[in-house]
Amino acid sequence: MPRKSTVDKILDEVKQKIKEKAATERKRGRPPAIPRDREVYERIVKLFEEGLTIKEVARALGVDEKTIRRLKEETEFQQFLKEREEKIKAA
Repeated sequence: MPRKSTVDKILDEVKQKIKEKAATERKRGRPPAIPRDREVYERIVKLFEEGLTIKEVARALGVDEKTIRRLKEETEFQQFLKEREEKIKAA
């Protein structure tokens, strides 16, 4: 059996997290396609670091490209990226 690549492993983890969040968070209105969760953010960033494009990440997660583009523009995601960058610089 072939070994899973790093990208496949990350995608599996993100998809599992999306399912878990959907199961636990039953709120009014339409739920977000991608949970607003630091753990999910970290994995999405890793996909980009692996060289995937927005289109490839979106397709792999089963969401529209606009969803990924909007996510990248959200304040919470931007704050996550800033904090992540500061941690890297401090190390």
